[in-house]
Amino acid sequence: MALDSASTIGDTAAMNLTRPLALAAAALAFLSSSGQLSAREYYELRTYRLKSEAKAEAFDNTFGPAIVAAMKAAGTGPVGIFKPVEAKDEDKGEALRYVLVPHKSIEDWANLGDKLRENREVWEPALDFLMAEKSDPNYTRIDSMLLLAFEGMPELKLPEKPTDKEGRHFEFRTYESHSIIRGMLKVAMFNEAEIDIFNKVGLDAVFYGEARVANNLPQLTYMLVYDNEEARKKAWKDFLAHPDWLTLKEDERFKDTVSKIHSRFVKATDYSQIQ
Repeated sequence: MALDSASTIGDTAAMNLTRPLALAAAALAFLSSSGQLSAREYYELRTYRLKSEAKAEAFDNTFGPAIVAAMKAAGTGPVGIFKPVEAKDEDKGEALRYVLVPHKSIEDWANLGDKLRENREVWEPALDFLMAEKSDPNYTRIDSMLLLAFEGMPELKLPEKPTDKEGRHFEFRTYESHSIIRGMLKVAMFNEAEIDIFNKVGLDAVFYGEARVANNLPQLTYMLVYDNEEARKKAWKDFLAHPDWLTLKEDERFKDTVSKIHSRFVKATDYSQIQ
């Protein structure tokens, strides 16, 4: 009995030792085979924290359209500009606008500022907004993150024309992980199977991105589009019941890869190139 007990303890210790090593090996294998970076886009996602609804209206009338025009002149796009469906407690009275800018390469992102300065005339309609007085600023701050597209969806996908234009809305979903390895494994989970399951059940993505520069790393962010609320509920119900998902979520490699989920429902502004 004592020998059996010791053997069991030894086996358990070995399992406890080899499991994290196996998980680390899986993550490193994913990293080494994650595809050519040159084939994957980068996304900058900016959040403008506007001081009031009046400031948000000024953004939509002048600065937002100027951003779209400037990016187009610089050869960048399609640019998405979105506003929340509903305010949240953490907004603290601010009106938010989200600006999504895709880049074909990290060099395109790095050189964008110079290109924008070359086309100053596109900013003229927004000069009043840009030259706000210190005593009456338009926004408190701008948050920004830089994302690298997943291998499983290396380029942004424009949504199909909506069948329900009024009901059409989008969702930003951010998954935080408690460690770098777990974050890598969650990306691997999407690339290996989860994106495919999303496609099967009608969870249509605009992009998937691994955060390379952001707060609260490690994390990933992706964007889904829904024709209406009923379509959203049905797609998620079908996903949670799909046999491929039921199998995938039991895969030992992908246990505990997400520690926190943030979700934000948004609508495209009238001038957004992503509708």
